Amino acid sequence: MNLNSERTPTSSKNSCSIEIKKILVAVSGGPDSLALLHFIVRFFPLQNIAAVHVNHQLRAESLDEETLVHDSCQTLGVDLFSRTIDVKAIAAERKKGIEEAARYVRYQCFEEVMQEAGIDQVVTAHHADDQVETIMMRLVRGSFSSGWSGIAPVRKLGAGQVIRPFLTASKSDILAYCQRQDIQFALDDTNEETIFTRNRLRKKVIPLLKAENPSLASQITRFAEETREDFTFLDEQAGELFEACAELENGGARLDLVLLKKAGIPLQRRVIHLLLNYLYKNETSYVSTQHIKQILLCIQGKNPSAVLQLPQSLQVRRSYEEMHFFFGETPVNREFYHALDVNERIHLENDMEIKLKAKSSVVQTAGLNGIILNQADVTLPLIIRNRMTGDRMTLKGTTGTKKSEGYLDRCESAAPFARCGTDYYGLYREHLVDTRRQTFRICNLTKSRTKTIYYSVYPKFRRK
Repeated sequence: MNLNSERTPTSSKNSCSIEIKKILVAVSGGPDSLALLHFIVRFFPLQNIAAVHVNHQLRAESLDEETLVHDSCQTLGVDLFSRTIDVKAIAAERKKGIEEAARYVRYQCFEEVMQEAGIDQVVTAHHADDQVETIMMRLVRGSFSSGWSGIAPVRKLGAGQVIRPFLTASKSDILAYCQRQDIQFALDDTNEETIFTRNRLRKKVIPLLKAENPSLASQITRFAEETREDFTFLDEQAGELFEACAELENGGARLDLVLLKKAGIPLQRRVIHLLLNYLYKNETSYVSTQHIKQILLCIQGKNPSAVLQLPQSLQVRRSYEEMHFFFGETPVNREFYHALDVNERIHLENDMEIKLKAKSSVVQTAGLNGIILNQADVTLPLIIRNRMTGDRMTLKGTTGTKKSEGYLDRCESAAPFARCGTDYYGLYREHLVDTRRQTFRICNLTKSRTKTIYYSVYPKFRRK
């Protein structure tokens, strides 16, 4: 946005437009926000403008700044909504840093005032130098790659949006504008204290970069815009992949790793990021690049039953080609894998015994509690294991195949073994496969379509 313009501001590639309707201006009392307020008053109908000020009660000068904002709004004829919040108490309650808590409080107040005043857009005075500092901070701290695009010109806030029309203007442009318009403002002395990372970067690092390239702010603005466009495209692709491979359930989630691993690592990374944001309810402080890296290594690794422990008791467990996310010690299906040959038997943890017998004239099949397999269709040994993503079944009377996962989930309530041994799994979730990975169901609900009898499998329940 050009502060020297005498025309109503419009959108450009690196900025944003403000619709000519009610506008809420966030005003702290500093040069940036008061310049923004004056600029908005110059170009928009006065009856459409209101201001909001949040007194954080962090400094002795806070009351003086509130008075300055009140007087400025009164002089300009702008309605003011003022809020006073004990940020230190909020920080202690939420166990957050002062800066993070102050930002949380500000935007919460903005949203409340927007609802109260019937306004759906709030404008803030973030500028190009803020953009440089923000991107530098995120790079230094190792933020997720989407953070490299910096401060967005427009973002959602509740039912409305936040607009930052000054993102292409430098700090020096704003100070020059204040001088030309004779705008009185307050200065925050804490901006000079180098105990804060942002201040150290502003005072010690960024001057060195500007000495190398005086156009640093405009270059970073271009970088942020191009990066945002690239990441927006990737995020859209990741959203579609998320819908396809993630199943949200009871406060947790399940990932289909077969589908996920078909995508490139950048999309996998974003799907995991989306999922963690959902599980942590967008509390981004719990999500780090290191956590995402650990999950990716778990997905790509050879261990089919790896376990990860994440913050807030979030458990991540891989089960072959599925990955489960849940809080606390919620049980998930325990992995098992058994080989079974003729005349052998195995015992499962739910007190079930499974035997494989060769069919003979003395073997009775009436009321068989199992399945009957054709010798020609089976390669020994048979494997009894967990259901796995990608398993398919051929149903009796059909010629095609179905994903066993979806079919058995629909049939679950009718499965005769569903009520037995469900501490970790019910038998309806187990699969019997041969060494060629042909899949059968150990249940009389569905059978192989072959009618020739040779091998038979007899599941028997033994009660303790």
